Amino acid sequence: MKYSSLALRLLSLLLCPLATMAQSANPADTSLYLDGRLKIIYKEKEGAKKVDALEFSSEKAKSQKSKKRSKIEVAWGGFSIGFVNKIDNTDYSLLSPQLNQEQTFFNYLGGPYRAGDFALRAGKSVNLNFDIVKQQISIYKHYFSVVYGLSYEINSWSFRNPVSWRTSDEDRGGNLPGFYPGPFMTRDSVSYKKNKLVTNFIQVPLMLRFETNPGKEDKNFYVNIGGFAGYMVRSHTKQIQEGTSQKLKRFDDFILNNWQYGAMAEIGTHKIALNYKQSFSPWLLYGPRQYPMSFGVRLAGF
Repeated sequence: MKYSSLALRLLSLLLCPLATMAQSANPADTSLYLDGRLKIIYKEKEGAKKVDALEFSSEKAKSQKSKKRSKIEVAWGGFSIGFVNKIDNTDYSLLSPQLNQEQTFFNYLGGPYRAGDFALRAGKSVNLNFDIVKQQISIYKHYFSVVYGLSYEINSWSFRNPVSWRTSDEDRGGNLPGFYPGPFMTRDSVSYKKNKLVTNFIQVPLMLRFETNPGKEDKNFYVNIGGFAGYMVRSHTKQIQEGTSQKLKRFDDFILNNWQYGAMAEIGTHKIALNYKQSFSPWLLYGPRQYPMSFGVRLAGF
């Protein structure tokens, strides 16, 4: 579709900044934008090139369909969002505290272990992953590549029941012994409108990538399969009781496992992809055998 006369003048005014950049960046008679769908055609007039016509197509320009790619590609600032949960392999009927640390942590629950003590609000337990940097090294013409990098992951675990992860430096109250060796957990009589545990990990992913059409971005589809390792750099709880706006935060490692490793997979295009991550290391150092997992959508990066 070609625009001219009055329509051309109006569009030229709107695209004046774009046309100016195009003249300096591209001295040719045409410039392509919007993935090649918008073509700006120039005409020599009074010693300078000015917009003469605009063409818009529903399809990408052929010259934009193929790109020469570098053997090593780098992406900064990737982002994905999704949900986090746990796979629970614990037989709670057989589980009982065996170690002094375990007894200290769980005895104040006021009864035996229960799966409900760790039950989550699935829709409010969120996973955020920020790719600091990723590199992709082609093994064979970008059909097969190795992907690795450095990322920062935040998991917000929202608990369904009123439980508290407590630390050794808070008020011990009248129910606790005179000595105190570490953190403990309680079942509370109050209700919380917000009750969550937040963990922050530095992670290193390592994956093998297969691409279906690496030379044509708009037709390319990829699958990543591999693993990851990570270290917890920070964790805290956040609670807000029903009927109040006061926030209570506790910063501690509690009995969380600082180290993690597992498998991950991703499937999608350069614009959007679905991902899944499964930890092979337990969530807690002792007690219930629970393994974190997350799934989500990548919105930026590769």
